[in-house]
Amino acid sequence: MSSSHSEPADAFAELYELAAALRRQLAAAALDPSAVHRAILEVEGALQGLARQAGGDVEAPRFASRATADAYQEIAGRSEQTVSRATVAAALVEVVRWDAIGRYAPDPEIWQRLGGVLDPDVDAQTTVFAGDIDSAGKQYLRALAYQSAGLDRLDGEAVWHAMELIDRCLPYLNMSRHPFSAAHYVADPQAGAVPRRRLEASTHRGFHFSTRTAWEYLAEIESELGGDDGDVGLESSSSPSRLLAWRQLRRLWADAAPVRRHRRHAVGGQVRIVRGVAECLRLISGSAEQELPAWNVCDVSRSSMAIVLPSPHLDVPRLGELVGVRFDDADRCQLGIVQRLRLESRGLVCGIQLVARAASAAALEDGRAPVTVLLCDSPARGESVRLMAASADVLADGLLFLKAEAAVFRLRALDLPLVGVGFAMRAYQLT
Repeated sequence: MSSSHSEPADAFAELYELAAALRRQLAAAALDPSAVHRAILEVEGALQGLARQAGGDVEAPRFASRATADAYQEIAGRSEQTVSRATVAAALVEVVRWDAIGRYAPDPEIWQRLGGVLDPDVDAQTTVFAGDIDSAGKQYLRALAYQSAGLDRLDGEAVWHAMELIDRCLPYLNMSRHPFSAAHYVADPQAGAVPRRRLEASTHRGFHFSTRTAWEYLAEIESELGGDDGDVGLESSSSPSRLLAWRQLRRLWADAAPVRRHRRHAVGGQVRIVRGVAECLRLISGSAEQELPAWNVCDVSRSSMAIVLPSPHLDVPRLGELVGVRFDDADRCQLGIVQRLRLESRGLVCGIQLVARAASAAALEDGRAPVTVLLCDSPARGESVRLMAASADVLADGLLFLKAEAAVFRLRALDLPLVGVGFAMRAYQLT
């Protein structure tokens, strides 16, 4: 095994062993707070050394962060060991952070403990917690920022860029008892509940999370984030993942944050899914594998669907990937793009934005060999349709004809191709 692979693996193993040793110290009958604190510092040092390597193993950092949070909380209650509430809160926020990296749903126990750390401030009738003052409240705000940033919609380097931006925005965040009219998160530390996004803020007690100043700050640093020299704007950035993270925070932290357009309906049933254009075409033709894993449907709307894989499986779609979905009791194939992946107690939840409810196959011709593409809409002369192919090169600007439903249509491109993970989509007018 090459050193490039063995060194990160060894680092993860060392981290796990350090965290396990810390756990054993906490379980010891005669606990020595000073020894525990030294062990905590060892684990924290190893954890910091694994920055940006977590793509290979998230479980070891998650285990280590929880061991550290438990240890700080344990020794904080001992009079002979001085540990500030801010330190305990920061350790708990690290658990929130690694859960976000691993796409885990918020842990109610961790949020209950975070709320408990703020009890003295809440009891003292504190009305505002600000991100520019070192305190337990500042750490709670950092966790709330991770919670509100939609990190389960980002992949790879974009997650790390988002976290860097969140930490830079922290001095511009606050939460107060004063509600305001915007879609935002409401936190109730005293109740120990996981903060939730609310559309009607005035009816909910607790602290209301404000991102307005941070949103303005993100606009100010747009040009700086474009390149190392600070002179290149984000629109021409050489780092698409950095641009994606910046755009997501700007979108989710705006006063007019995006809201769901259609009501979700809880439904039952099972679906089979395939990945990529070629497999979607096979699913439509009926030649896809019969032993596809079954996903349970948890809810649907006019434009989306959430499905759950109740047990771990290797064939998990990627964010931004095209999937074909077929209900067990239906023949039609729906097409969607994966927008969210999250690990919950019920299994892996996959959020899909639907782009076609009854997709079909069609032949695209340019005078040479025809190419089979996915047709997202019913064809009608004079109307527009969306076509999907494995490559944007197929969806050209030149003279193209579409053969679908025993008819031939001439195509006129209406926009530029939308390129995703393993697919391209483009709208054409049929003439």
